[in-house]
Amino acid sequence: MNIFYSPRAALHNKATSGIGLSIVKIAAENNKLKIKVASEPGIGTSFTVIFNNIELPDEY
Repeated sequence: MNIFYSPRAALHNKATSGIGLSIVKIAAENNKLKIKVASEPGIGTSFTVIFNNIELPDEY
């Protein structure tokens, strides 16, 4: 299993294992989903999971 965790991130937050994004990546690959990444230095990084062809019920 790959863990996507940079040394810089490890210095920033020691309270996490960094495995969350790895799990999301595997789930996205297994379900043919896409992950969009947007990052701006000094501001942060956002990850968006894109679901294609979702049909919502008339009432939800």
